[in-house]
Order: sequence, then structure tokens, then C-alpha cells
Amino acid sequence: MMTYAIVTIVAIIILLPLILGLWYLKTSVFHKPLGKDEWAFLSQVTEKMHPGIKQWVEQKRADGTFKGIFIISEQRLRIHAYYAECPDATATVILTHGYSSCAMQMMPYAKMWLEKFHCNVIVHDLPNHGQSEGKCTSMGYVEQKILAQWIETARQMFPKTKIYLHGISMGGATTLLVAGNSDYQQHIAGAISDSAYHSVWEVFGWELHKRHVPHFPFLYVASFLNKLILGWSYKQVSPLKAIGKSTMPVLIVHGDIDNRVRVCNAQWLFDAKTQGRKQLWITKGAEHVQSYSVYPDEYAKQIESFFNL
Repeated sequence: MMTYAIVTIVAIIILLPLILGLWYLKTSVFHKPLGKDEWAFLSQVTEKMHPGIKQWVEQKRADGTFKGIFIISEQRLRIHAYYAECPDATATVILTHGYSSCAMQMMPYAKMWLEKFHCNVIVHDLPNHGQSEGKCTSMGYVEQKILAQWIETARQMFPKTKIYLHGISMGGATTLLVAGNSDYQQHIAGAISDSAYHSVWEVFGWELHKRHVPHFPFLYVASFLNKLILGWSYKQVSPLKAIGKSTMPVLIVHGDIDNRVRVCNAQWLFDAKTQGRKQLWITKGAEHVQSYSVYPDEYAKQIESFFNL
């Protein structure tokens, strides 16, 4: 009887972290994003934060301002984007959305770049989001390669323009991963990272903390399973390390009451950048990715002055 009890306890100790690790892997990486239905996302999420943007997007699609384009990723996935060309533009911006959303999340930013700064715009759907193919999200590990492909596409489409990167949340983290890569720095004039995490380990750990689940052993098991199944661990995806290698101008934005990605991430990222120009703007009273909706005019001014647009 005692032996049976011991075996049961040992089995629970071993199996429970494994089961919870698999559950977390499924819910965090193998998930169906809200942004799979881009028009529902535009109506139900983006429009609430930026009233009037739905009508603007519909108008710009109807008059041909925004056109669709697809590229093929290294993983043989069809990756979608909208692009808009601005006459006599001297710059092109590539906009990268956040976790579980789609290109429609970035349309308010596209409007700013098009109408205020008169730039060409590429707004893309990351794998497993919007119109892009894929069955999982890698929090920047694969997404940085996709963004790099869009940089090459932008160089071909708009060869005489400077290229800027602008991403929010997971898109901000992805932007920093590319901004710290020496293969692409020479092609990028600057980057804006809004509400980004400094590592996947940090953001997933914070999510578990909010659910009252201890890091050990669950986060370690989930990361190990992720590495085993998908080929990357949580600690491998580190915008913090990337920005430490970046020499380009980087503007970091973060809301001070962000409960999804703690505001301390912004300070860590800012401190890690030791080369090139940098600026940190903490917005008071703004939640996750809400700095632009709360301070639209100041947001544009921060970009305009920092990059001298």
C-alpha cells in the first residue's frame, strides 16, 4: 500500500508539470488568434480604440490606396501584407502587429505614417495571423525572419526610400530582434518599439505569475517542450540582447499601467542599448499598446522629432 502511494505521488510530481507544460504550449503558441478574422478584429478591437478607423480602412481599400501582396517564407508559408504607396515619399515604414491580432491592429499607425509623414507603408500579417498561413506563433523567433523578408521586399518596391520599422507588443519585440541584427542594420534608418517585452521568458513568466502558477517547474518544462517540438526555447528569443547590438536610432514607447508587459521591460531595453541614439517615452495612464490611442498627437510628435521627419 505504501509503495503504491509513493508511486502515485512520484507519478503526479512528474506528470503534472508535463501536462501543464503541454497545456501552456497549446494555449500560448499553438493557438487561434483573434486576428484570424481580420474584419471582425478591425470592427471589435481596433475601432474601439481608434474610432473612425474602420471607415478609413474601408475607404482606402475601395479607392485602391491599400493593395494586397503575398510573399513565401522560408517555411513555405504564404505571408500577407497590405501596402500603400505615397507619391514622392522619401521613406517607407514596415508595421508589425502584436500577439493574436493582425495587420488591422496597425492601421491607425498606417494612417499616421501615410497622412502626416507621407511615407510608403507596408502592414503585414505575421504567420498564423490574419491572411497569413501558419499554425503557431513563435513570439519573434520566426517572425524576425519574416520581417527581414519584408525589408528586402520594401527595398525592391521602394528602392529610393529610407526604411523604418514600427512594431507594437510582439511586433515591437520582433522589430528589436531585427534592429539588432548586423545583416539588416545598414538597410534600416530607425525603429520604434511600443510595449515590447525584453524576453519571451519574462513575458510568459509574468503571465504564469498572474495565474498564480509558479515558474518552477512549469515554465522550465514548457520551454523544454517548446524547444523539443518547435526548435526554440523561451530564453532564446531575447530583444534585450538584440538591442544591445543595435547601432540605429531606436524609440521605445510603453504605457506606465501596462499589465500585459510590465513597464520595467522598457527601462531594461533602454538601458541595454549602448550604441547609437535612443529615446524612452513612458506614457502616463496608458495600458498595453494604448499609448497612441491615449496620446495620438504627442505620439506623432515624438516620432517626428526623434527621426527628424
